[in-house]
Amino acid sequence: VRQQLRSKAYLENALAVNTLGIRDIFLRDPVPAIERYRRLLDAWRNKKEWQEDQSDLLLTICKYYQNACFFSTVSPDIVHADLNSLKGFDGLPPEKLRTFRETMFHHAFILSLNGGKLNSALRMIPVISSWMDKEEKHLSQAQVLPFLCNFMVAEFLSGHFAEANKHLNRILQLPYRNVRVDIREFALMLQPFVQYELDNTGLNEYLTRSRRRHFSKNRKTHDFEMIVIKHIELLLRAGDAAQKKKVLQSFISSLEKISESQSRAVPLLGLNEIRMWAISRKNNIPLSAVFVGEVKKAHERIDSDKSR
Repeated sequence: VRQQLRSKAYLENALAVNTLGIRDIFLRDPVPAIERYRRLLDAWRNKKEWQEDQSDLLLTICKYYQNACFFSTVSPDIVHADLNSLKGFDGLPPEKLRTFRETMFHHAFILSLNGGKLNSALRMIPVISSWMDKEEKHLSQAQVLPFLCNFMVAEFLSGHFAEANKHLNRILQLPYRNVRVDIREFALMLQPFVQYELDNTGLNEYLTRSRRRHFSKNRKTHDFEMIVIKHIELLLRAGDAAQKKKVLQSFISSLEKISESQSRAVPLLGLNEIRMWAISRKNNIPLSAVFVGEVKKAHERIDSDKSR
């Protein structure tokens, strides 16, 4: 494999980069993988004939590069510099170029969130939105919804609740309700918290009743939704600050128990965002500060695992 890595032939070189990248991710040492992907993609950018001949392989490389970045504590600013240098891929067919751009936008946005760089993520929203408007006829709802969900999360975690509400409403207004049901249900769960922050008490009482009916008919194998609805209802009824703090502590404890029980399963969409909101409300600190603190702890755990 290392011999192939030195090969001048792009196919052999690309396969070697992917093979070693998978190994590095498995060993929790993704930084060397990122360096190899970086060099490979930079070479690819300057070879129009490679793009025309092996566009599928290029997209595969991008996905592995994304995985390497997600497992890394490398600065998102460094990765963004890489991503910004990859805009030249004009040799790709239009459909593949669209997929390439979509992949790269996801890389940059998720890496900003994973790195706790909320301002960086927020700056990308108008850029990605402009691209989505331009490609509207070619993008399916399955492609649009993950972007809208990420926009909603970034604005919510930043404390921009009116902006979060705009993206949330777009998610709920899209017509095909059987596409990415998980994202739609996350938006349904988050809406009462956004309205709570916007002080829409009357609307919130209606929303909680509506959500209780919806999730009672569509019960999952866990009690996440009903626990969330129960506690937002208790918050709406709570009188003074002491009562609200007691409800929030109960809410946090319940969510942490669910988180522990799900530690080896696919994370529940919305669980962490709602838990962080409850912590910020209980401790009277900005939600963005809670989020950055959680990111820092996650990176410290990764560094600790690597040292062991």
